Amino acid sequence: LVSMNHWSAYPFVRIPFAYLAGILIRLFTPLQFPAWILPVLFLVTWLGQLYLHKKAIRTYRYTSIIGLGFQLAVFAFGNVHTFDCIDINDARHYIHVTDSASFLVVKITEPPLEKERSIKVVVEVIAYKTGVAVRPAFGKSILYLSKDSVVTSLLHGNVLLVKNNFRQVAAPANPGQFDYKKYLWYKEVYATAFLQKEDWHLLPLQSANPLYAFTFRLRDLSVNALQTFITSPREAAVAVALV
Repeated sequence: LVSMNHWSAYPFVRIPFAYLAGILIRLFTPLQFPAWILPVLFLVTWLGQLYLHKKAIRTYRYTSIIGLGFQLAVFAFGNVHTFDCIDINDARHYIHVTDSASFLVVKITEPPLEKERSIKVVVEVIAYKTGVAVRPAFGKSILYLSKDSVVTSLLHGNVLLVKNNFRQVAAPANPGQFDYKKYLWYKEVYATAFLQKEDWHLLPLQSANPLYAFTFRLRDLSVNALQTFITSPREAAVAVALV
């Protein structure tokens, strides 16, 4: 009888472990397998399995090597798949054209947030312009717009033409400092832009998601109600933060 504590009794448990290990290695180390290694590993494993089963006397002592090869192939698949799923690795991501594009077309995806000296706007890049050519792109970013009468009227779904003032988020300068770059990286934001009023234009387009628009409208009504009926500014701020 095979001991239930032996790994061979759990073949379908070992496979997710190998896949998960490939994901974690890609996320937390610079190790990256080239895509071509996947078909090579699976092909070698498959050919090895065929060879063993065609032997007149089966060499079972080599089956562990075949299993190890399969686990390595699954590990590499997790590594490569994770690389492909990170949006910044896509050639169409706008981060790859921040050195050459003159303007970008962006869509506001969340209600603008008023700060002390600017308006913070979360956007999704739609396209970029280089010379006379306009090409599609994608990727999230954060804009900080100087305050004026127009910027305060911006809404979710508005489409803007913005000057390419995008800069990649800087890494922390001091040890132990909050890593804002990593924080935004997990939110898939890799660059931000500070824009004056002459650096952007509101386009006569609207691309709002009806469900999101309804949700944001409900949130605004809730915030207004809280600020109206809670007289203490500190308590009101806490209540608004929970909405």
